[in-house]
Amino acid sequence: MIKSNLNIRPFLLLMLFSFFDTLALSVKASAQQELIKITNPYIKVVGQNAISAAGYMVIENLGNQDITMIEAASDFAVAMLHTSEEKDGIVRMIHLNEIYIEAGKKIAFQPGGLHIMFVGIKEKLINKNREKISLKFKSSNKSFEKKIEFVIKKK
Repeated sequence: MIKSNLNIRPFLLLMLFSFFDTLALSVKASAQQELIKITNPYIKVVGQNAISAAGYMVIENLGNQDITMIEAASDFAVAMLHTSEEKDGIVRMIHLNEIYIEAGKKIAFQPGGLHIMFVGIKEKLINKNREKISLKFKSSNKSFEKKIEFVIKKK
């Protein structure tokens, strides 16, 4: 007697659709990552035993939708999005929950302005040349991540 394989077909079809759905999501996330161009990423370290440092770069939104940077993360310290503001000769840092980047525009993270603040540094950056930072973005309620190598600049 020959048995039919009809019972396994729905399972195989479900697995096949699941695979292609996952592949499509991966391609979308990768495509979103490519819509962001990061140039000149560096971390400025002052002093041999620094417990804090600042990260700078230029982010360009190459896409046709606005994006928002929602987080920066590192293995060597707590990373926070900040800007600096001067008022009456006093400079202070302001914590930001997100940084908005319009479609087709670029923003500069630079001394005296936007920056990633690294606090509670766990290892001496002065002995390193590069460090990987994870940047998280959202666009149209979809989030994606881009890992960038920052050059360590010692002062």
